[in-house]
Formats: sequence, C-alpha cells, structure tokens
Amino acid sequence: MLFRSVGNRLSDQENRLIAAAQQEGIPLTPAQITGNPTLKTAEATMASLPLSSGPMERTFRDQRQAFNRAVLSRAGVQANEASPDTLNRAFANIGQEFDNLSAQTTINVDRQFAQDIADVTQRYGRRLDGNVAGIFRSYVEDLYPSLQAAAQPGARPQIAGDVYKNIREDIGRSIRGAGQNPPLQRALHGIQDALDDAVERSSTGQLRDAWQDVRRRYSALMTVDKAMQGGTQADRAMGNIPYSGLKQAVQQSDSHGYSRGRGQLNELARVGEYLSNKVPDSGTVPRGQMANILTGGALFSAGTAGMDMGAGAAAALTPWAASRLYNTPLMRRYLTNQAMSQPLDLQGLYGAQAVQGLLSP
Repeated sequence: MLFRSVGNRLSDQENRLIAAAQQEGIPLTPAQITGNPTLKTAEATMASLPLSSGPMERTFRDQRQAFNRAVLSRAGVQANEASPDTLNRAFANIGQEFDNLSAQTTINVDRQFAQDIADVTQRYGRRLDGNVAGIFRSYVEDLYPSLQAAAQPGARPQIAGDVYKNIREDIGRSIRGAGQNPPLQRALHGIQDALDDAVERSSTGQLRDAWQDVRRRYSALMTVDKAMQGGTQADRAMGNIPYSGLKQAVQQSDSHGYSRGRGQLNELARVGEYLSNKVPDSGTVPRGQMANILTGGALFSAGTAGMDMGAGAAAALTPWAASRLYNTPLMRRYLTNQAMSQPLDLQGLYGAQAVQGLLSP
C-alpha cells in the first residue's frame, strides 16, 4: 500500500497561522496544513458521504472543541463549548472576583480619571443617537459629583469599592444589552475602562496584578459573548464559537487595531477565519469526482492528491476505511511531512495484520 506526500501550497502568513493553531493545541487536517486543494475536496467529500462521514466528522468536531478551548482559556474558562450554561457560570464566577477585589479597593478620583471621562464624552457621547444618548449621559451624571470634586485644589475624592462594583455591573449589563448598537457599546466601554484604570492606579502590588488579570479575562469573556450572537444556528446550538462571529467581535472591540494584529484574541480570530475556508471550490463537479474516487476505493489515486496505491489495495478500501485511514495520526504525519520523498510502505511499517486491524470495524 503506497502513498506519496504532498507539497505545501500555503503562503508565509498562512504557515504562521498554522503554527499558531498548533501552538494552541488545535489539531489540523492534512489539507489545512498543506493547502492542497484536492485534499480539501477529499476531506469535504468524506465528511458528506454516509459511509465515510464518521471519521472525518470526528476530526472536525475535535478541531472545533480545541478551538473553543483555546478561545475560552483567554477568559479563564476551561470548557469545550461556549453554551449558555458555560457563559452564565463564567460571568457569575468573574463577577464574584470583581466583588472580592472591590471589597479590598477604594478608588482615588484623580485628575486623570476626570480627563478620561471627558475624552470618552468628547469622542463617543456627543455622536450617539438621540434614543440611546440618555443611557450614556446617565452614567456620566452619576460620576459628575466626584469629577467636580476632583477639580478642586487639594481635594482627594474617593469612590467606595461597593459603589464602583455596582456602577460597573450596571454598565456591563447595558453593554450586553446593546448588542445591536456598537456605538453605544463603545461609549459605555470607554466609561468602564476609565473606571478600571482608576482602580489600577488606586491599588498596588498583588492587588493591582489581580485587577489587571481579571480585567483581561473579562474583556475576553465579553468578546466571546458577543461572538456567540453571530454565526450559524448550528454553531450556537452546539456551543461552537462561530469563526465569523469571533472575527467580527474582535474587530468591533478594536476597529483600528485588528488589522495590526492587536488584541489577545486577534490571532485566534485569524486562525478561525483560516479554518473556516476548508474547501475553496464548493461546486458539485469536483465533489462528484471525488465521491467516485472514494466509492471506487481509490482515494489516493495518481493525479489527485499526489499519491498512489496499488490496484488491489485501492479496490479493498471502502469509503469508510479510506476515511478512517486518512484520519490516523500516522497518515496525517506522513501527508504533512514535506521532507519525505520516498513512497511509504504501510504494510512494512504497520505489519500486514495491523493494517487489516486498522481497516476493520
């Protein structure tokens, strides 16, 4: 049984994303690692044929779960899916962390805080639609007495930790409720960031480190929450973080920084965008041809993926067996090992009985 490896057709940027995915522990298919278009069509066809869909679908499912884990880990969440239950627990847990830290913190309302709120008002507040401008203005008005006091010479006004916690939680609820109004979300995020920055300036040592860590994880969790509002119904039903939804959420969180690679979820959003493009040609002709190859037992025939098999071995392979063989770790390593130039003898490597066992139910 003979196979030949295929060449790498990826750009330097695509290879960088492949390396990033592997660093995150996301398993990749031979087609994704090499960029070989025939392998991409073969994988999509195997995933769609009744007799070969099982092994291929398991591969894609494992990949999606690993991608979910990588994204959720940025929010400090250890889970395979971003279901409503998972996100509700995550928000409850991180909310408790905010409560605990707030109890240890008193915010010093300094001139920097006053300037930050003024900048947010100038940049976002005055451009909001009239039907939501009042929401933004209400939070600024709540802070106005402290801001006014901070402008007085020698004054050192403070905001108690529990007051800060209540304001921040209320702003967070308003942000999540404004999913259809990105300008309002950005304006409210500006107030929230100004408050959080003031908290960090008012704390030191381990307390400051803890605030920085919880802010980072909360920001990632908010991005995941926003991403789960997009994508397909199938993605949401399975708790998969939509590739397109994550990209859009990351872009919205920093519209000017996305193209520059800024943000803790930026690279994962790009990895997801790459993984979503499994098959460049979705036409029925290429898939039909591949289906004929599969049902004829010649998945690895000459002139398709740069591989060949002996006629007898090819005839013995059913679509299910071909798919199972294709998704073995050994075959993945071989197909993506560009250094190999000689055909691979699976009989010699596995042994005849092992090959038979590999292809048996």
